[in-house]
Amino acid sequence: MLALLLALEPAAASTPLQPPGIAERFAADAFRATANGWLARSALDIVVERWATDYDFERLGALLCDEGPDAFVEALRALGPSGEVHEYGQRPEVRRSWREFDAAFDLEDGLGRRRIIIVAADEDGGFWYVEMSPEPGGGPGRVAEAADVVFDRQTGHIAFEGLSAVATLERIRPVPLVPR
Repeated sequence: MLALLLALEPAAASTPLQPPGIAERFAADAFRATANGWLARSALDIVVERWATDYDFERLGALLCDEGPDAFVEALRALGPSGEVHEYGQRPEVRRSWREFDAAFDLEDGLGRRRIIIVAADEDGGFWYVEMSPEPGGGPGRVAEAADVVFDRQTGHIAFEGLSAVATLERIRPVPLVPR
């Protein structure tokens, strides 16, 4: 069973020079398999307007543990929108799609590396998320859909289960913005 775990280990605070309303911005290359077996490449522009707080994370975990997935989804949606993901094809000036997300978590992976999880609740009861490890030269990540969310009482983690990959991300990197 594939699952994604969110462990509460907030990353060190950073204060990049960003325009008002944007907490941080990232670029990534996305690769997905097409119906005919080809590998399609697109570019992602990920804009985080607001990071979820430690309190948000603890509250979501408590709601999931005590009241179940429906309460978790309601609270998750109340956090959003927290940013958006834009997808561009071969011609950068043509945007293929975009999606708002409900929450962005800035975490550490236990080895001191930054790990970012972006989550949106779908209308059909599933979840859509981006998991990424941005690095100066570009790090790895993925976009996936999850069928369910559970709270692991042993570890104290939120887990997304029933994962299906949408795309693999490469060269995830912070995008410096020029102050206005």
